[in-house]
Amino acid sequence: MKDVGALGSCSSTAHGLNNLGQVVGESPDANFRIYAFATNGDGAGIYSLGVLPGRVIEQPASTAQAINDAGVIVGNIGNGSDAFLVGPGQAMSSLRTLTGASVGAIYAWGINAQGRVTGQASVSGYFHAFITGANGS
Repeated sequence: MKDVGALGSCSSTAHGLNNLGQVVGESPDANFRIYAFATNGDGAGIYSLGVLPGRVIEQPASTAQAINDAGVIVGNIGNGSDAFLVGPGQAMSSLRTLTGASVGAIYAWGINAQGRVTGQASVSGYFHAFITGANGS
């Protein structure tokens, strides 16, 4: 077993792993704000994924849920206010904006090799499962 570390506090939780050994999850920073994290291959080098640009920091600020072998990560912002997709060397993007979805709460839970995202979204007060097109569109 290998400890992947934490972002600035004493704890972290892993939610996803790809075939390269990259781990994603959540960890509080030194101010105890919870942020999505990822590691390099084999669980080394934990780093924060931050939040969507221009957003007010919620709690949790962000949580990473899954990563594919291309290093594309999906996760959630706040308590369902948005979901995100972020690839290597790219800025975090709103899944709500990418899909054009007009829904209430939205959560991303998985991503496959083609970049298709699965999750759940609130439609007319009820949660429904969804799947996106390639690259979260």
